[in-house]
Amino acid sequence: MGFIKFIKIDAVGTEQFNPSNSIRGQIVTERKNKNVKKYYQHLEKIGDGSISTICKVERKQRYRYKKITPEKQNSSKFRDKILSFTSSPASSRSINNSVRNTTYALKTIDLKRVPEYFIEELKNEIEVLKTLDHPNIIRAYETYEKKNNLSLIMQICSGGDLYTRKPYTEKQASKHVRHILRAISYMHNLELMHRDIKFENILFENENVDAEIKLIDFGLSKRFCLDKQMSERVGTIYTMAPQVIQGVYSNSADIWSVGVVTYMLLSGTKPFWGKDRESIVKRIMKCKFTFDGPSWKHVSPEAKSFVSSLLQFEPEDRPTAEQALRSPWLKKEFPTGYFEPCNATVKSIFEGLVKYKDTTCDFKRIALMIIAYNSSIDEIKYIRETFKYMNTSNSGAISRDEFRAAFSTFGKTNEELDEIFNVVDINRNGQIDYTEFLAATIETQGTIEEQRLADAFDRLDHDESGYISKSNLRDILGTKYTKKRVEHLLEESHADTDGHISYQSFHSLILNESEEIVKAEQ
Repeated sequence: MGFIKFIKIDAVGTEQFNPSNSIRGQIVTERKNKNVKKYYQHLEKIGDGSISTICKVERKQRYRYKKITPEKQNSSKFRDKILSFTSSPASSRSINNSVRNTTYALKTIDLKRVPEYFIEELKNEIEVLKTLDHPNIIRAYETYEKKNNLSLIMQICSGGDLYTRKPYTEKQASKHVRHILRAISYMHNLELMHRDIKFENILFENENVDAEIKLIDFGLSKRFCLDKQMSERVGTIYTMAPQVIQGVYSNSADIWSVGVVTYMLLSGTKPFWGKDRESIVKRIMKCKFTFDGPSWKHVSPEAKSFVSSLLQFEPEDRPTAEQALRSPWLKKEFPTGYFEPCNATVKSIFEGLVKYKDTTCDFKRIALMIIAYNSSIDEIKYIRETFKYMNTSNSGAISRDEFRAAFSTFGKTNEELDEIFNVVDINRNGQIDYTEFLAATIETQGTIEEQRLADAFDRLDHDESGYISKSNLRDILGTKYTKKRVEHLLEESHADTDGHISYQSFHSLILNESEEIVKAEQ
């Protein structure tokens, strides 16, 4: 499966950080000894990182069909069928009318040109991203390792970083800080620090005026233990906490960095400045900042108090991310935490959850996880807003109590709501994670286009055999794998006698087409 499986991220103490044991943690496709150019078309270069090149790419159209003999593959009859399949009557929507042309960000390291520790940073970023599942955190989709190149395909954020849209109103600043803190609160609950929060690592997901932000660049992220301190002096000097400079710090260093970012959003200036690194460090160590200058004249007392609470020299005097989210300033602008979705949206989401609960096919639920994970912002926008509104605790996952509260007016008892909750909680961790919620409600946004189905099939068939095999299912299930469960998945997905799931079977199963159509297509 590639290099990732053997990575051990440097951790505090003797514990080592491991990828999530959930199905979600297995979704990132690893293509060992594969050339990324085979799968993606280069569009333009969009940036140079400290250790990498970042390009905008487009996924090439690739569709998979059941494995056949060489003789049949060469026949004109079969080639005609391949060409005509995407507009087959079995398809609820022709791909010719719904080409997505989805673009991605390709981050690549030339292994010959960088030190080993730079390579480890990218490997660390990949491994961390496999565990994170939050609306305000960038997503990883695929990894490639070929000869001297190490590549990561990620969600693209086309709206620029925080520098590109300044100046900000106080309400805009409040909105962005709230999203940053939600992402940090989620990470800290997983005992992960970001360690490099700054304007450059916070991107707008698109060019829309109301675009949300995404936290990126997890190469310096690290697991922490509450009873132990970290010592590596990493990050960017202008957002670095005093304790990071000293080399003895905890996750509260992230909170200091959020304080610096908030100061800059409100004023357009940095709280700690100087002509060189040494002078900046002196100001940081003295915790010397002011609210002087014309840019602060119209900033509210609540906003200034919020900044001061985060830029406390002593770590124990700073709030946690969760506490900061309850601050009077953030509550002032957004009392409920998020804009409330309309009743029609909530009703549609609930009906989708009920339908998902009544789906008896486990294989379809797994496939919907992959489809949901790889969906674009436009394809899941309203579902995402509902998820965030329901997650009143800011934990990054919906609890049982939050689920009950959100749907208490739909005439269901707590026992009936719990039954739905338990089905949606595929990972059986007592909460509904972001991608689980998307998967359970994705069909409320309309028929899933054929290209999205084909992309999901392609990601399951990562070894490019032309079908989904027992081995593919074992990989996606991870620690949830049992021989009995795989046999069950194969049976309900109309696999052939060799245990292979063809694209036609996959397509028909997801779109609830009849078994007769499946047989006719095969």
